[in-house]
Amino acid sequence: MACIYNERVEKSSIPVLVGLIFLGLSLMTLSSYGTKLGVDPSFKAELDLMLITLFLLASYSGLTRSRHSFRYSIIADEMIIHRMCGSKNYVIEKVKLNKIKAISKVEKPQDFMRGFSRTYSESLLKKDYLCAYETEAGNRTFYFSPSPCMISKLNTSIKAL
Repeated sequence: MACIYNERVEKSSIPVLVGLIFLGLSLMTLSSYGTKLGVDPSFKAELDLMLITLFLLASYSGLTRSRHSFRYSIIADEMIIHRMCGSKNYVIEKVKLNKIKAISKVEKPQDFMRGFSRTYSESLLKKDYLCAYETEAGNRTFYFSPSPCMISKLNTSIKAL
C-alpha cells in the first residue's frame, strides 16, 4: 500500500529562554556573593569572566538547539525522520514499517536518562510515543511526537503489511 504523509514538529524556544533567564540570575547571584562565599577578592574578575563564558556557551547551545525541527514522513513502506536546522536537512532515522514491533504512548518520562536517549520531539516533557523496531544489529527504540493523524496512518499501514 503506497501511502505518503508528511508532518513537521517545531521546537518551542520559550522553555530555553526561561531556563537561560534562570541560569543568568543564578550566575549573577553567584558572582555577587562570590567574596562572601570565600572566593579571594583578587580572583573576582576571573570568576566573573568564567561565569560570563559559561552563560554565553549555554545561550548559544540552547538557542541553536531550539532552532531544530523534525519532519516525520511515511513514504510507501518506510517511516523517515528528518532533522531540519535552517535550510539543512538530515535524515536521522529510516525504519521499514514491517520491522516496527510496537508504537506505544508514553504517559510520562520514566527516568532522567530518557533525555539522553534518541528523542525526536519538540519537548522532553511532552507525552510522546515510543517506537520499537528490529534491525540487523538488534532491537532499537526512539521517542517521537507524531500527531494523532500520523499515528492512525502508521497503525493502518502496519496492519496492512
